[in-house]
Amino acid sequence: MGRESLMTQAVKPACSVVLSLVTAAVLGARGPAVAHSSFDGTWNVLFVTEAGQCGPPFRYDISIVNGVVVTSAEAAHDMSGHVDLDGNVRISVYRAAERAVGSGRLQNKSGAGIWKGVLSAHRCSGSWQAERH
Repeated sequence: MGRESLMTQAVKPACSVVLSLVTAAVLGARGPAVAHSSFDGTWNVLFVTEAGQCGPPFRYDISIVNGVVVTSAEAAHDMSGHVDLDGNVRISVYRAAERAVGSGRLQNKSGAGIWKGVLSAHRCSGSWQAERH
């Protein structure tokens, strides 16, 4: 084996290690940021209809994980939404032809906002209040 091929054999593994470390660092920096949100947890939300025929007030538990509203497996409706770092929340709730959107603000242990939607073919709107479990 010549001097050049011995050098190549010694350098290749070192380059592979360096390349692997650089790739991991770049992918780690560019991967999705998952940060714990101060609003994470389960919130009990009271929905009150103030306009329309959508029935009496009802309560619903909503979970927030890393600032994202998540739907539990037992939920009757699908939900999506987000809470920003200041506690501003936007949420969509839907099931078949029923749908509603809401917005508002969460604070340390409570929150409030408004909602509007179509439930049982009726247009409705109202307010919501939340308490952290």
